Amino acid sequence: MQKNHENYDYVSCDVIRRFINGDSKAFEIVMKRYENYLHRCLTADAWKYGINPKDLELQDLKQVVWMEYDQIMKRKFRNKKRQK
Repeated sequence: MQKNHENYDYVSCDVIRRFINGDSKAFEIVMKRYENYLHRCLTADAWKYGINPKDLELQDLKQVVWMEYDQIMKRKFRNKKRQK
């Protein structure tokens, strides 16, 4: 089944740039945009490993994922800035 992505909204480069520079409002925009995707990924992975997603603290897992994402992205892009 192929999905139609014609109306797909990307997060703008400006928002990503602000997020990387520590703008918490920009981070909220990124989180809100990809919240449903993250939920689907965690739920699918739970089923894949034989875990009922209802048995997981999904909100806690999402928070951990977002905190790690924040740190990884900032580290990755800070290093790229230094290389230029």
